[in-house]
Amino acid sequence: MLEVIGIVVLIQGVLGIAGPMFFGQDMGLLHLWFDLPPVAYLGLAVLGLVVTLAGRALRTSR
Repeated sequence: MLEVIGIVVLIQGVLGIAGPMFFGQDMGLLHLWFDLPPVAYLGLAVLGLVVTLAGRALRTSR
């Protein structure tokens, strides 16, 4: 379950960065609710990656 949450956060972070950079428009769901700067989307992508890897490590350690 932790991996799924991490993947969703990672996707939202990547879409928040890639949308304005490559497509010229906001992408993902977070821009509908929050006005975040691009650095925050980068932080979300990193956080999502860390949570995904932590979930994978916890699952394989059992």
